Amino acid sequence: MTDAEQTSQWTEDDTPVASNGSLEVAVIPSAQCELVSVKRTTPLPEVQALMIRYDYSQLPVMSSAGNELRGAISWESIARASVAGSPSKANDCMRVARRVDLHSDLFSAIPAIIDDGYVFVFSNRGKLSGIVTTTDLALQFNLLARPFLQIGECERQLRQLLDKTFASTELVDASRYGKKNGDTGAAAMTLGEIKIFLSKPDNWKKLGVTLPREVVVDWVGEVGDLRNRIAHFKSDADDIHDELLQVRTLTEWVRTLL
Repeated sequence: MTDAEQTSQWTEDDTPVASNGSLEVAVIPSAQCELVSVKRTTPLPEVQALMIRYDYSQLPVMSSAGNELRGAISWESIARASVAGSPSKANDCMRVARRVDLHSDLFSAIPAIIDDGYVFVFSNRGKLSGIVTTTDLALQFNLLARPFLQIGECERQLRQLLDKTFASTELVDASRYGKKNGDTGAAAMTLGEIKIFLSKPDNWKKLGVTLPREVVVDWVGEVGDLRNRIAHFKSDADDIHDELLQVRTLTEWVRTLL
């Protein structure tokens, strides 16, 4: 009988976005996953075999009953223990490990993740739910940031096109807050205001674009709607792939006009 134990997956039904709009630790996929754990008495060769088999850099060390986190064992802690002596079991290489709640604020957990390289995640039932590493964190922030960056680039291209074609005063006058904020040219305009500006026949004619005005205006409007949904965490990156493709296509088309 092996000392290693498999902790079952426990899936929360709650949304990974808290009622106050903040992101929860649960937004990271690895925070809710099947996780292999060991006990203090697990022989070190077995620990190493599990880490190699599952490609883990660290494992949680749990109590004999499997319901309490005792610490963690990692390749780094094994190396340190091996330099200092001859470790034979998990307890000889164990280090203190930090835990966070599945539905706690993600941003509050970031310092611990960065300092230790990982944290173990527990559900509100007190069960081991998963792990979040610095790699998991980087991947998730890439997913969150990429749509903003793509939409931001689309906005910049649209503003360059307007600045190239229209007088700065025309664009500022079309903005609700442009004069108040001291912005100049298209920088004063929101995506919604750009959509309204382009929907006017005289402006569209001056732009000299051959595509139907209604098609492009609707296109810009969809980008603006997507931007607002993302800003309020109302869309997951996995659900907006096709819409982001439309954003990239619009960006590339506008570039051809510059």
